[in-house]
Amino acid sequence: MPDVDHYLDEGNRLIEDGDVHEARKCFRRVLEAIPGHPAALDGLAWTYYMEGKCDKARKLLEQSIRKDPSFAEAYTDLGCVLHELGNIKEAERMHKKCITLDPTRHDAHTNLGQLYLRAGNHDDAEQMFVRAIACDPARPDGYLCLAEARMERDDFAGARDTLVECLKAEPDSIEAEILLAHVQFELGTRNPKHPDAR
Repeated sequence: MPDVDHYLDEGNRLIEDGDVHEARKCFRRVLEAIPGHPAALDGLAWTYYMEGKCDKARKLLEQSIRKDPSFAEAYTDLGCVLHELGNIKEAERMHKKCITLDPTRHDAHTNLGQLYLRAGNHDDAEQMFVRAIACDPARPDGYLCLAEARMERDDFAGARDTLVECLKAEPDSIEAEILLAHVQFELGTRNPKHPDAR
């Protein structure tokens, strides 16, 4: 019997590194030992999602949810897949279901915020990103999404403040540094005598 937690952790680490083929091997190893393991099905689905194989990913995620209807992560991952497939209402429902099952899931709030942002619903998008930050203030993606949403509204001062907070949480975030430089440029260009232009 393989060490299930080890293979799940390793598979997720490999996903973070973008190595979907090796990640897939880890999740399959778990599934060989425990057929229908919800987290392994979810991880395997995500490797296909990363390759743009959304129909295959959707089927695996639906299988994961059938196996364990309380497994929150599968719902928000299915929401991302459904969003890519153009089923926005059902995608929104899946993200909300995940949040209902686990209100602390940072990724579900971020994913729902991205859905709202793409639909042009900035108020709800920003609200979701603020909630994502509250769920896990150490992760940079909530801040980055919130800053981008504020930039879309030409709220460059708000975006600047958000990016400063992001760099406090994650000082090595190159993306935050690049966005902050862009925001500072915009603030300086739009109103060079304004105190925000520093």
